[in-house]
Amino acid sequence: MKDKKVLLWIYKNSKSQILRMAVLIFTSIVVAVNGVAIALFSRGLVDSAQEGSKDRLLVHGFILVALFLLQFVLSITCKYLQKEMQNRLENCYKSYMMREYSKKYYSHLRKYHKGDILSRYTADTLKVSEGVSSILPDFAKFITKLISAFAALFILNKIFTSVFIAGGIVVIFVARLLRNRAKKLHKNVQDKDASLRSFIYELLENTVVIKVFKAEDRMLDKTNQLQKRHYNAKREKNIFDVFAATGFSFIFAMVYLYALVWNSYGLVHNNISFGTLVAILQLVGHLQAPFAGLSGLLPKFYGVLASAERIIEVAELPEEQGLEDEDAYDVQQYSDMECIKVQGVTFAYGEEEVLKNIYLTINKGDFTLVCGASGAGKSTLLMLLLGVYSPDKGRIFLKTYSNEKIDISGHVRKYFAFVPQKNMIFSGTVRENISFFKSGATDEEIMEAAKISCADEFINWLPNKLDTVIGENSQGLSEGQIQRLAIARAVLSGAPIVLLDEATSALDEITEKKVLLNLKKLTHRTFVFVSHKKTLSSLYNNVINIKKGKAYQKRYDNGKRYRDKKRYNKGYGGTKEYSDKKGYNDRKECSGRKAYSDIKAYSDKKGYSDIEVYDIRGRYDGGEKHGNRRGTYEGI
Repeated sequence: MKDKKVLLWIYKNSKSQILRMAVLIFTSIVVAVNGVAIALFSRGLVDSAQEGSKDRLLVHGFILVALFLLQFVLSITCKYLQKEMQNRLENCYKSYMMREYSKKYYSHLRKYHKGDILSRYTADTLKVSEGVSSILPDFAKFITKLISAFAALFILNKIFTSVFIAGGIVVIFVARLLRNRAKKLHKNVQDKDASLRSFIYELLENTVVIKVFKAEDRMLDKTNQLQKRHYNAKREKNIFDVFAATGFSFIFAMVYLYALVWNSYGLVHNNISFGTLVAILQLVGHLQAPFAGLSGLLPKFYGVLASAERIIEVAELPEEQGLEDEDAYDVQQYSDMECIKVQGVTFAYGEEEVLKNIYLTINKGDFTLVCGASGAGKSTLLMLLLGVYSPDKGRIFLKTYSNEKIDISGHVRKYFAFVPQKNMIFSGTVRENISFFKSGATDEEIMEAAKISCADEFINWLPNKLDTVIGENSQGLSEGQIQRLAIARAVLSGAPIVLLDEATSALDEITEKKVLLNLKKLTHRTFVFVSHKKTLSSLYNNVINIKKGKAYQKRYDNGKRYRDKKRYNKGYGGTKEYSDKKGYNDRKECSGRKAYSDIKAYSDKKGYSDIEVYDIRGRYDGGEKHGNRRGTYEGI
């Protein structure tokens, strides 16, 4: 990434502190000039003492006291302004990063480890804010010191100053040669720090699992390996910094010695006074700080660029479309919605194809079950319906009664509520968690949502009811209680389309049935459940089975087939229809002369699972026809 681009980004995101920066730079310049003035008045004080002039001695003495007091006040002011600006800039950069992070496609964000993102959010924003708040003021101060000190030295001793300037130019040139190395070492340290943070984050998240498997020693070994890599990276950088700093310090020690010897020789020959010698040595000391500071500013500057690049890297990820256009589709649009259509959608994680050319219809008000084996792509389908992932091929859209087609994107996400597999519960009160997506919700509204999710059953037994504080990682609540709180939050959000990913997996069958029946009463809303459970499949009017990348959809109405037809999604854009000659309820279906439960289907000799379709002489498997079509059995 080009430095010019990074500098432009820093300027754009630091403009709010321009006034404070200007005041800090001006104060730093005054501090630099004041330091040179102190050196010059020190000369007058020493010369007055040598000459025995008490009046001049007193005048120079009072002036020096005033200058020292001014220097003290200005130094405090500079440090305060610098820290204040650093804190404000750090918050500004952090807000920027979170704002940009929230706009990006999840599919791109998931390539970064959470610990890496956290490192960029903390360490890199701190590094940039420290640099921006100090580099420019320090640069202004050092340049002012150099110019004013060289001007004073030139007046006091022209030849000495000319030699000194030539040496200073060489030092600055050498420092610039070290630029790329310093930047590379800093970035390496930040990367190793991110890896260590990522692992520690995972370790803390999975402490219980580690203890159960007695893997503490293994985790410690892994931690030590990552710490050693981090240590080696920091050690390499520190060695570079030490040699660079020591080298510059040695150069300036030689400069000071040169100044002392040169001007002592002049003193012997009465070319200068004692006061001039004192002033020159002080001015050389003033020059040492700018040269050392400028040489230190370069590694610091390149470190800031490296950290800023890491922040920009996240900011430049592709953005979701439509997130900012809040009014693109109003709430009335849902009342006009007829269904959600999935047309010819294919999706893959890298080279692994998860869903292959699927076609689905979810009508408004449907109570839909998405089932299938683990890893079949059920959760992926929900992510596609939410617009979190984008299809590689095909299209997902809301279809209205007027035949308008609205693509699923950030524009329509406000219509959706989502209960993820790993339920998101924050540290805070029960009230704050349920009302998180609906600010200003009353206690009556909160408890009504809790009643629908059956969360009221345990909330009323909590010591402080809605004001009970939930600890980190939902400490104090069971998995089933957490799931019910998450469902209540989705209900309270008011979103008309609710997607739930294994949201009832920890509930017992009785409680699960109560929750599902309560949700089913909300007929003005559309529900899509991902679940491995099939014991309550009779509650759903729309069942989608994901198998080997294909989707098979069946519709029911009040326990009976919604249509007297069975539709198989063949995975190639078309569908085939097979008519039934008999209607069956969702608990038992008949094949020939025998009745079978929905748990197993039987042919004349073998028993098969309810995933496949059989008749007495053959079967339908994944939509493929085998044997006689008469007397077919269809498992739910």
